[in-house]
Amino acid sequence: MMPVLYPSLGLLGIDPIWFAIIFVIMIECALITPPVGLNLFVIQSVSGGRSSEIIKGVWPFIVIMLLCLLLVYFFPGIALYVPFNF
Repeated sequence: MMPVLYPSLGLLGIDPIWFAIIFVIMIECALITPPVGLNLFVIQSVSGGRSSEIIKGVWPFIVIMLLCLLLVYFFPGIALYVPFNF
């Protein structure tokens, strides 16, 4: 999807690095969102637990990811900050 969206980012004035970070956060959130998140099936097969237990346990992580998404959206400097140790 990124090769399709990348040319329009410059025209819209969106920083590609910032957009990529938002994109990755949203993909990770989609991979653990019930009922068809791919990582839920992986966690269930590794742990051997029931799917209802897995779904209950994943909600705090979804909330944390959405809060991080809001932080990066409202404060884009967080995503573009690179610490240097000189």
